[in-house]
Amino acid sequence: MTKPHDSLVKTILCDPLNAAGLLLGAVGDEVAGIDLAAMELLDSNTTDRDLTQRHGDITFSAPVLDLDLSGDPVSDLALVVQIPIEHQSSPDQLILLRILEYMVRAWCRWTAHNPEANALPGMLPVLINQGRLRVESTTMHDLVETVRLGVAPPERVPQFEPVVINLIDLDESVLASWPLNPLTRTGIRSLNHGSDSARVAAELDLWLPDLGQLDRHALATVLYYLGDVGDPDAFEDLNHKIIDAIPEAEAIMTTYASTLREQGREQGLEESLELVLSRLLESRSGPLPAAVKDRIAAADSVQLNTWIDELFATGRPSGLLD
Repeated sequence: MTKPHDSLVKTILCDPLNAAGLLLGAVGDEVAGIDLAAMELLDSNTTDRDLTQRHGDITFSAPVLDLDLSGDPVSDLALVVQIPIEHQSSPDQLILLRILEYMVRAWCRWTAHNPEANALPGMLPVLINQGRLRVESTTMHDLVETVRLGVAPPERVPQFEPVVINLIDLDESVLASWPLNPLTRTGIRSLNHGSDSARVAAELDLWLPDLGQLDRHALATVLYYLGDVGDPDAFEDLNHKIIDAIPEAEAIMTTYASTLREQGREQGLEESLELVLSRLLESRSGPLPAAVKDRIAAADSVQLNTWIDELFATGRPSGLLD
């Protein structure tokens, strides 16, 4: 199941205009030589399907602005910058290692598609950190213990420093000063404070000018997120206040309520099927190994029904007990 954070982040940052505004606000001078107006979102065919399924899958490519390259032999193919954007909603001490893996594999993928090139495109890795804990270690050398302690020579270890955006630092004064559009500002507010429905309700006047400018899809994404991560009781009050201020939100929230009911029914069905399958297996072979329990817990209702049918037909559900 898609995490609510992921859905909101993708809605915001898959739009090059939104990503460009965030980059300009965070590191304006560093991107002065990049044509952000020409940023293009790369799909997994251009990057790496396996990598984007395990990590973030928001990557842009942007050309560099005109350079004076007289007398300097260059590879025109490499005069672009790839901008991988990684989002984390909980602390990961090895996040930089994952970003480094992405960069190396993206370069390998790029050379495979451009075998005539004799240079590599630039990389501008971005880490968007959500949560109350700021990312403190921002270079690879901070993570390599022997380098940090001065035991091993640092020049022998790969070193890079991503652009780190700690969302908790983006208060209202920052949001007002950065070149952000209504969806990006609302998305950042939601990621920072969406779980505190009472606070959002109390500060709704700050949100409404931007909420009122969102199209239906963007408004639905934000409202669904606030409903998914917020306190159910406090969200009811927030929901009524938003509908009073933005009447078109009522239809969106009616659809959201129907979706929740359907998800509840599906979850209840899956839990019942998990219990039936587990008890049938235990009655035949005793306590189940942890790996089998994990497979059962991760399966959807279709797979659970298939395993139950196979258990009665052959006595062994395929792929479950292997």
